[in-house]
Amino acid sequence: MLNSEISDLVYIDDRPAFERLARLREYRQDLMAVSTGHGEERDMLLSEVNRAIARLSTTAQRPDIPFPLGSAQSAVRALRA
Repeated sequence: MLNSEISDLVYIDDRPAFERLARLREYRQDLMAVSTGHGEERDMLLSEVNRAIARLSTTAQRPDIPFPLGSAQSAVRALRA
């Protein structure tokens, strides 16, 4: 997993937000399964994934934040317009 993959999941909305969150959570599970012997690199990636999950989760729940989501909320707002 590369840092760019994490950024893509947060900022590129080619998939719905729930799918991107699921993938980030998979990354987190994978990182947590890695032995702690990998130390600082593992911890840095885990922190980055956690921040990405928090950002995408928060933004998906706040329609007032301008952020590409591809979420169900966006689709519902478009249908109502």
